[in-house]
Amino acid sequence: MKKSKKILRQELLYSALIEKCIYFKCYEFECVWMFVDLLQSILIVKIDEQTIDLTFDNISTLDFDNLEKVGLIEKIKDYEIEELNHDEDLRIRYKINLTKVKSNSPKIP
Repeated sequence: MKKSKKILRQELLYSALIEKCIYFKCYEFECVWMFVDLLQSILIVKIDEQTIDLTFDNISTLDFDNLEKVGLIEKIKDYEIEELNHDEDLRIRYKINLTKVKSNSPKIP
């Protein structure tokens, strides 16, 4: 059975996040959005205060909402406006759901 584009996209994004989390030995990450205009935003993903490159096109809040909906990640903090830096419009902290990491995947310490 062929996987839908949505499922494939979720798996690719999740795999990229797992790979980076393993590299940084940290299972929490933050997503920071800066809105340029109505149709364009910039996403920065940070693990342990390090900005990472996911090499993944057009990531939106919906991608993370979908990962959360299926239990692969968990939202642990939605930052209030007062907590944002002056150039940030949205910041959310997530953690990888370690119970969903495949048993043959490298473990995150």
